[in-house]
Amino acid sequence: MTKPTLLALTASLVLASAGGAFAQAAPPVTATPAATAPHAAGAKHAHGRYMRALQTLGLTDAQHAQIKDIVAKEHLANKGTMDPAVRKSNAAALRAQIEAVLTPDQQTRLKAALAAPPSAIPTPAASPAP
Repeated sequence: MTKPTLLALTASLVLASAGGAFAQAAPPVTATPAATAPHAAGAKHAHGRYMRALQTLGLTDAQHAQIKDIVAKEHLANKGTMDPAVRKSNAAALRAQIEAVLTPDQQTRLKAALAAPPSAIPTPAASPAP
């Protein structure tokens, strides 16, 4: 065999054997109690709905900054915990802190938006590319 043929053959054998390592089947997914809880599937959507409703209130720059800080602290509080009770408690505290930042009119409008069907809350327009 010539040297280029031998190199090509060696390279194809190496790639073929490496391909088998990547083709291994993934382990079966087992459902955890938290993943099967009735609220687990909609939890992210509920949070998104709340934030979308906030965006319809015409927040001032100061309110927006305060809410951003509150949300950042909540993310830190949830970091490393998967306990649904702790996360639910943190979410309730988050909402209470956010609502304390809002004016009475904004609080009323927020409650009305959350009482309406999800499709009634407008999706914010995408921000233009810089």
